[in-house]
Amino acid sequence: MKKNFKFMEHTRTNKLYFCFKILFSIIFSITIILDSAIVFNGDINSKLEQTHFNSIGFSNVLIGVIVFFIVNLCFLLLEIFLKKVDISIYNKKNTPKHEFRFFMIIFTILILFWMPYFLSYFPGGVFADTIAAINQATGAVGITNHNPILYTLIIKAFLKIGVLFGNPLYGLRLFTIAQEIIMALVLTYFIYKLYKDNINYKVIAIVTLYFGLFELVPLYAVSLWKDVPFSLALFMFIIYIWDIAKNNGEKLKEYKHTLYYCLISLLVMFFRNNGKYIIFLVTIFIIFLYRKNIMKNAKKFIIFSFATIFLTFLVQGPIYNKFNLNGPFNENLGILDQQICYVVYTDGNITDEQKEFINKIIPIESIKEHYTPLNIDNIKWGNTHFSEKFIEENKGQYFKVWFEVFLQNPKKYIIAYLYNTLGYWDVNKAIFYGYTQETMWPGLEEKDIGYVQYDFIYNITGKSVREILKPNIAISSAVFFVITIVLMIMTVYKKNYKYIVLFIPSLLTYLSILIAVPLAFTLRYIYILVLTIPLYFIAPFIKEPTKYKCIEESQNLKGKISNEKA
Repeated sequence: MKKNFKFMEHTRTNKLYFCFKILFSIIFSITIILDSAIVFNGDINSKLEQTHFNSIGFSNVLIGVIVFFIVNLCFLLLEIFLKKVDISIYNKKNTPKHEFRFFMIIFTILILFWMPYFLSYFPGGVFADTIAAINQATGAVGITNHNPILYTLIIKAFLKIGVLFGNPLYGLRLFTIAQEIIMALVLTYFIYKLYKDNINYKVIAIVTLYFGLFELVPLYAVSLWKDVPFSLALFMFIIYIWDIAKNNGEKLKEYKHTLYYCLISLLVMFFRNNGKYIIFLVTIFIIFLYRKNIMKNAKKFIIFSFATIFLTFLVQGPIYNKFNLNGPFNENLGILDQQICYVVYTDGNITDEQKEFINKIIPIESIKEHYTPLNIDNIKWGNTHFSEKFIEENKGQYFKVWFEVFLQNPKKYIIAYLYNTLGYWDVNKAIFYGYTQETMWPGLEEKDIGYVQYDFIYNITGKSVREILKPNIAISSAVFFVITIVLMIMTVYKKNYKYIVLFIPSLLTYLSILIAVPLAFTLRYIYILVLTIPLYFIAPFIKEPTKYKCIEESQNLKGKISNEKA
């Protein structure tokens, strides 16, 4: 009884953990209630008649209440487990050696694990966005930052290399090889960091198997879309934040570390348009977290990091605008457009004046014909006469009308939002649209009839392993989000507060998608959560480096004394 009392006392003293746990349990239960009420036919282009909410009744609420208690019971079991079992992720002896050899072995293992995917889908899967980047790189269409300009310039460089081999598109084959190598290097670097930090070899083996065998890793290595380089850059950024956290910001005193922070930040900010907001908020969080150390010894970090961020906003804002490099303004309004269309489609409360304004953006009849609750593209590209130019010229009036319609139809706006973000909050809903891209979109064949995929394994053996390599069941984006949140809460439970900063970039990426996502299902937008799972599993058990060294030195000293006595 006394032990149980002490356990409960420990739980009560960690108020932050208790608040996180209850808040998560409530929100997760609400999502399950909504999941139990929604009808979904599995088609992202389904009409409202096929995908809709049924009314929420007593049975739905009862399911939510049961889930709430189950979630809390799971947390209680985790608490008991972590309290009773002393989990150490470190080796007993600090013996990292042959570091370069270790790095090359892990790199080779990953390449070998991924080789069946590479040989089955060479030269990789091409998505519509990649074709758009190719068209911009070749000058077929004007270049814009809708597909990040940095990504387009890299594609352009590889296309120029392809010219040397007789066809620009052959450069994409080299691009696939380069992407796979870079991805293997980044993930190997993370595993190498674990090795350097004396993480247990069993943990290192599990992480290596995760990156080598979990199908979403090698499939993204052969998927040619902009989300892969962005996710790799962001993962490197998170790994560096781990270094900063381990040393309580001490690294930021040195110019070389501040320079590295700025360089990796630039990659994140220029590989995706929401990157600058993520870096800006994370940088503020880091400055606040280590404010005493930074203000005393590392003011240059504030100067250089904010100068980098300011210049990025300047380049991607006024400078891009001056040269018409920014994509259509409406690309940021997917959820807002969907909310207005849902109100019109369901004959919500809307004035004639508001209808007249909306009709100039898109004819009301087109909304009635083309609106789909999960995909804004059917409104924008479905022969609806959608006018991006009118929105561009009337931004202020657009937001005014959107807000007025919201005040008149708050419930409908919430429902429309839930539809448009379904795959990001519902753990039971997932489809393969935007999930992986191992196949080729039509379009490249028109440029070069010889540009096709090769299945080398089939050509050599007469048997293809593509069906084995392809995922049979899609995992919801919400599942990776839930895993991340639970691991963050357990990091709080273990009072490893300093490592909560590791979760911030991934969570900001997820939240930014929830604000402006154009489609209800697209795993690629939050792929960073797939890569960071091993780090987040480790986060609750990371020890202070100084503490660990003291313990190790103490144990070595005791061993020497006992040996001398013997």
